[in-house]
Amino acid sequence: MKTISSGSKWLSILLVVCLSSRLYGQSISVTASLDSARAEFVANAKRINADLIKGDFAKEREEGYKATIAEKDKTIGGVTLELKDCQKEGKETAGSLVTAKKKLGEETNKKRAAKLENWGWRLLLAITVYAKIKGL
Repeated sequence: MKTISSGSKWLSILLVVCLSSRLYGQSISVTASLDSARAEFVANAKRINADLIKGDFAKEREEGYKATIAEKDKTIGGVTLELKDCQKEGKETAGSLVTAKKKLGEETNKKRAAKLENWGWRLLLAITVYAKIKGL
């Protein structure tokens, strides 16, 4: 039984040596792959950090844009009210313009009639004076 034990002992040692040599060979490639993984992680971390920084700047710009938009909305609201007031005043002015044009037309007609009447009186006076001079 001692031979079987010693045989299994040697087999166990041989198995451990074989496995260790494989693990040792793998540990070199594992170390190299760990180094490359670390390098990749660092590179990715730098990119992620840069993206986060860009995101922070984007959020700040977005807040600025939102403030600008809110300010422009207020301005648009004020201008819209001013536009409505101007349109209302424009309608009132248009109505008063029509009334003024009608009054102007009436006054023009009155002046023409008055001038025609004056010339009629002048003509009548001239005829009367001519008739008196000629003795008619």
